[in-house]
Amino acid sequence: MRRKRLVWNSVTSLISQITALICGFILPRLILSAFGTEVNGLVSSITQFLTVVSLSEFGMTAVVQSSLYKPLAENDEDGVSKVMASSNKFFRRIGGILIIYMIGLCALYPVLVQSDFDYAYISAMVLILSINSLAQYLFGITNSQLLSADQRVYVTSTIGIFTTILNTVACYIAIKMGAGVHLVKLTTATVFLIKPIAQAIYVKRNYNVNRKIKYDEEPIKQKWNGVAQHVSYYIFTSTDATVLSIFSSLINVSIYTVYALVFNGLRQLCQLLENGVKPLLGEVWAKGDTEHLRAYFSEYEWFMHTISVFLYGCAMTLVVPFVIVYTKGINDADYVAPAFAIVMSIAYVFQNIRTPYNSIIQAVGHYKQTQRNYIVVALMNITISVIMVSRFGLVGVAVGTFVAAAYQVVWQAQYIYRNILNFPVKNFIKILATDILCFVIGYMLTRPFSLESQDYLHWVLMAIPVALIWLAVAGLSSVIFYRNEVKKVFSFIRRK
Repeated sequence: MRRKRLVWNSVTSLISQITALICGFILPRLILSAFGTEVNGLVSSITQFLTVVSLSEFGMTAVVQSSLYKPLAENDEDGVSKVMASSNKFFRRIGGILIIYMIGLCALYPVLVQSDFDYAYISAMVLILSINSLAQYLFGITNSQLLSADQRVYVTSTIGIFTTILNTVACYIAIKMGAGVHLVKLTTATVFLIKPIAQAIYVKRNYNVNRKIKYDEEPIKQKWNGVAQHVSYYIFTSTDATVLSIFSSLINVSIYTVYALVFNGLRQLCQLLENGVKPLLGEVWAKGDTEHLRAYFSEYEWFMHTISVFLYGCAMTLVVPFVIVYTKGINDADYVAPAFAIVMSIAYVFQNIRTPYNSIIQAVGHYKQTQRNYIVVALMNITISVIMVSRFGLVGVAVGTFVAAAYQVVWQAQYIYRNILNFPVKNFIKILATDILCFVIGYMLTRPFSLESQDYLHWVLMAIPVALIWLAVAGLSSVIFYRNEVKKVFSFIRRK
């Protein structure tokens, strides 16, 4: 059952991420073409400022999921109900905080950011973009965590596929009919309300959850120990755009966002396996199955390192030519930024290879033990970014992300190896050295390629040899250094 759900979750997550990736490229391009670079930068900037309120979650989403593993594994309906009741109570308060923050942002954001838009225009955009966040906090997040903890990610993935496609079609029609950007974003907000509603209906029909159950002892044991992880994650995902909004310009925010479409799209593809693996790790840990925990993690770690090097190695060479084609006809900003592309590619490699270490820390509930590291990394990221952005612009914020991510990968790996899995640290040194070797070799082999793209077909035809070279480098290194892991994964695929 574990393996079957893992496969089903992974397949639906893959389809969901591919759908989100494709649609995620279509809509920004439509907005750029219809409304211009500054409007795109404004939307991206407001979105990042709205994510600030997620800091008030104090990392509760991950802690809730961790707290559900044990009662779900033991079929303890009362235990599940108590966690859900406590979680619902907490996130209703977050919804109230969001309303207050939203009102404040409507009043202050138009003054904070320099732009040519009037006060009412910006405030209305803030209000519209707040709708989905409010819906999630009021009745979406807890149900989503229950489904993830119970290895039913396929439910949320399927709903996500439907809403993503529907939103893209609806926004395309609205833009072609001449609708303004406010109406387009209101369309998005309305469509995405379907997701939390559908999740709530599914949970009600398939689980016996008593949301009014009484409890004497707090069922979420580490309620406040996920704060450091959550703050660190927020800074990694939001610092760059926020710093650019305050210390640079909306034009740079838009340029950053276009490149981030590629990098985050690849990152989502890399992380789709996490949706299935993290609950699996949590289940075997809850049952004390150390042997399977070590085995699953080893395969997961190898796969994530290998796929990250392959995908972001390709991106380092191909992202600038892609952006040239993607922004063709957009003449109000210069989107060609090769130095930024290289630094961001390296930074995202480290961000991606953190995934298995973050997953196992959350799965086993080691929040308190690791919180100091997350605090250090968060301060490191934001400090370096703020110091360097005034002189180096986009490259400066990318350097901050890279340094912080690299430090955290090394710290997390040694902690997990010594305190959870009892692996020798030399195993991590080996896999990291292999990553660096592959990246250097792949870069040297693909550096001679000159990809001056005129259109998407031309880009694809020139990108094929680059991808084949990176695939050969990553594949050959795996066969040489990780033969056992390769055999296990291919044996599993053949059985399924």
